[in-house]
Amino acid sequence: GKIQDTIIQGPPGTGKTDFIARSVIAVYRFLSARRRDEEPVRILLTSNSHAAIINIINKIYEMTTDVELRDIRNALYKVLLNKSISDADVRLRLDEEHLLYEKAKTTDNIRRYKLHIKANDVEFEPDNNPIIIGLTPWKCYDHGSLWSGGNLPEFDMVIIDESSQVSLSAAFMAIGLRKAEGRTVIVGDDDQLSAIVQGNYIVENHDVDVYHSVLDYYRYYYSKNHPDENVVCMLSENFRMNEALLGYSAKKIYGPRYTSFNDGIGGQKLRLGTQNDPEENIDYIVNLIMDEDYPLVVCYLKGRRTHEQIAIEKYLIRKLSMSLYNRMRYPDGDRLVPYRPLVKFFGGQDDNITPALGIVVPHNSYKDNLRYVLKEDFKDLANERGEGETDEDYERRILDTILVGTVDKLQGQEREAIIVSYGIADVDQINKEAEFIYSRNRLNVAITRAKKKMIVILPDNFAEYTLEILMKSNNKLEEGIDFVAGLREYMRTADHNSGNTSVSENMEIIMPYREDNMEREYRGSISIYRKQ
Repeated sequence: GKIQDTIIQGPPGTGKTDFIARSVIAVYRFLSARRRDEEPVRILLTSNSHAAIINIINKIYEMTTDVELRDIRNALYKVLLNKSISDADVRLRLDEEHLLYEKAKTTDNIRRYKLHIKANDVEFEPDNNPIIIGLTPWKCYDHGSLWSGGNLPEFDMVIIDESSQVSLSAAFMAIGLRKAEGRTVIVGDDDQLSAIVQGNYIVENHDVDVYHSVLDYYRYYYSKNHPDENVVCMLSENFRMNEALLGYSAKKIYGPRYTSFNDGIGGQKLRLGTQNDPEENIDYIVNLIMDEDYPLVVCYLKGRRTHEQIAIEKYLIRKLSMSLYNRMRYPDGDRLVPYRPLVKFFGGQDDNITPALGIVVPHNSYKDNLRYVLKEDFKDLANERGEGETDEDYERRILDTILVGTVDKLQGQEREAIIVSYGIADVDQINKEAEFIYSRNRLNVAITRAKKKMIVILPDNFAEYTLEILMKSNNKLEEGIDFVAGLREYMRTADHNSGNTSVSENMEIIMPYREDNMEREYRGSISIYRKQ
């Protein structure tokens, strides 16, 4: 029969949101012209993530400023989490006439939830009006006329974004609202974060795995049942990253077509103010890592004891973060200016400026600890206490501003510079969490968030695998181990494809600290691999 599905694979930085927005506009204009306004165009945008839906809606809103496109802007709607706009919806650019919330309504003694318009609290009636609406798959189930007698119509096109994180069962709640002759567009990347599944399910004889994502399922289905149909399209031009930063993912995952869009993007570098002359051991190391001529830097740390190695790692992150804060600049007209106030440095104040720094870690416990450590540095360094602001309120505000997050929080975001810190030194912990720690997808997401500078800090024994890890090895774990182990070799190797390298191995790193009124030191070693 007729193929009604399209799969879009979007590696990091390839502009999935922009592509979706342009597709929506093009399909809307095509159908409107063909139908001569006799039948309204209906398009559904869905994802597990409200942020992903908001990004698409905002992008469509930005692209429809011209008068001839205002009918598209007027068709945009977003279903809120509740009647009050939540943190998840705060960046929406729609006014309240285009915001919907659910409200209970009892009909024939059956309690149902109908969508209402926030501006006037009246029930949402699509009638014969065009609709481009964003909501999660579960809200599709709650408000779809097919499922629950709700007030959503059927749609000409259903677009599922971040589909590698949407389970098959959840996706079908949205796909079920598509017209019989409509189209499903599945957008995502199965080499980034995947759907969360509790439990391990054995899939025999290479059969389809229905317990995981809709993207996995559709890719498998078409490869097995329609191998000659070209339903998968890969976006290959990267609009985010310096060429050195995408090189490893291109080599190991996406192939040689995955490149920077143009020389301007591929050659972008940090703009840094003057560095200070080294006074201590750590200053020399920081200056080596910060060199703007080397966008990609991978460091391997080794301490005498586990707790010393973790302490040195946090010390290095503190020094790198403060150096970036003091030296990073962005263009403001014909001037280069520092990222001030602090919220502009870490993100959240100006949509027109890419925030300066994000720090990616694997565990929430390490994240919280690192944020508190950085808060002690930045509360004095930033010196941004408001008039009448108490010490407690000021420190809380600084803590809330500092962006240290897990990969899950940072997927879909970008920063001028990213520091990836694993904060792990204990072999037993690595053994216990091997599948999580060595996840290829998680590391791939982490190392593709930066535009101009990526600093990865790993334990020196990260690529040394114990018998325990090898005994429980599976395809995913082996894939991850290969990705992690290959990074060091990639950073050592210089060629015309991957750029020149600089290697500084087994340098001493010293962390001074004070204990019992005495000056003490932790000592370790660091190997620094830099790539142009």
